[in-house]
Amino acid sequence: MDRPPAVPEVFQRLDIKVAFIRGADDKSTHAALTGLVRNARGPQSMREFEQDAQSDEVTLLIPEKSVAHLSPAELAEGTPCTLEVTSVEDVRRHRRVHIRGAETADLQIVAWRVHEIVLGLARAGSLADKDFDLQDSAWDMAMQAFQSKRQGVQEATPDAVPSAA
Repeated sequence: MDRPPAVPEVFQRLDIKVAFIRGADDKSTHAALTGLVRNARGPQSMREFEQDAQSDEVTLLIPEKSVAHLSPAELAEGTPCTLEVTSVEDVRRHRRVHIRGAETADLQIVAWRVHEIVLGLARAGSLADKDFDLQDSAWDMAMQAFQSKRQGVQEATPDAVPSAA
């Protein structure tokens, strides 16, 4: 049974919706990504009645290693969109890319540009499967907390002295 990976608890707690896109080629991946952006935004006719600023934003999760390769000005070129990269609480290996803009088509263009950079890094071998694994990202933080708690317990417990019986 080929199931998508489970969404880690940290993403569930933050109410982050995760969609995993895997395409056989750039054309199908492009269609999937732009479709997700369109569906996340909802019908244009409904957005005209909404005053919610959140509806003007799409957020992507990307591997942290790819952040250095993003140039917000270049990615948004030719669109009125803006980009902001933020961290996710309790997650080390991934960052959020907030893309803000009024038109769905502009958001789709910028989201695809971000995806192309990440895809290019993966194809060049700069990113490995582990960099995309959300479970590993959340697991790092859990392991660090466990190890620091364990070290604290070991430091607080004096070494056992053998008794002479």
